[in-house]
Amino acid sequence: MNAPTMPCQSCGTLLASCDAVCGRCEGELPRGDTVSRFRCPACRQGFQTAAISFHPATAPWYRWRVQRPACPHCHAVLRDRRVAKTTRWQMLLYVTLIIAGQFLPGAYLPKLVFGATLLCYLYLTRARTLAGVPPWERYVPDDSPAHPPLI
Repeated sequence: MNAPTMPCQSCGTLLASCDAVCGRCEGELPRGDTVSRFRCPACRQGFQTAAISFHPATAPWYRWRVQRPACPHCHAVLRDRRVAKTTRWQMLLYVTLIIAGQFLPGAYLPKLVFGATLLCYLYLTRARTLAGVPPWERYVPDDSPAHPPLI
């Protein structure tokens, strides 16, 4: 008995079976697993989503642990460049400006101007880290300590 053969849809050569792939056309097929959104700076491998790791890893269950993104291949701890890092001085400045805004003299207009100024400052400090980060350079190695200091 003859085995069922089928012609290749792109070049027309006869294939050995219905589920066989033409050797000449196989190199032109797109590979779905090679396209990655992000790239790990430590191992240079691509990944679609970052894994979540807890730090410090050996802490008991009752201690505070921080969730951080990590490479799914080499488990290196990464920092997302699209999430702005706020220093303790910036945080102190934000809180001071908010408290000072409550004691502004006058009625509605000075507080409105102050609020608009505060929002512009917040936008400018956040926009510098959010703008211009391509997806493949989104994650960088994390150099912050495992336990961030409190303010």
